[in-house]
Amino acid sequence: MNNRTLWQLTAGGVADLRDSQEERRIMQRELKLNRQRQLILEELERSVCDNRVSIDDLATRIFQLANRESDRVLISHDFELSSENTVEDNYKVYTAR
Repeated sequence: MNNRTLWQLTAGGVADLRDSQEERRIMQRELKLNRQRQLILEELERSVCDNRVSIDDLATRIFQLANRESDRVLISHDFELSSENTVEDNYKVYTAR
């Protein structure tokens, strides 16, 4: 094995390691965003159940959350108040444009 071949193998290994580390950082960031999103959605659900937020305000908050995530698809709840003042979950996908 000559020096050039060894350098190419080493450079390839370093590039693979960098790619792997970047993928891990991306996954960790997405997990953190998902946890934050879940906490926000749970708080919004409690707010709707307690009549502290209107459905229109809820929709606005959901779209604001999506906009903060730079056009990422946000899977969220579409909350509807029933006559018994409970929340019925209908999952919808929102995309910030």
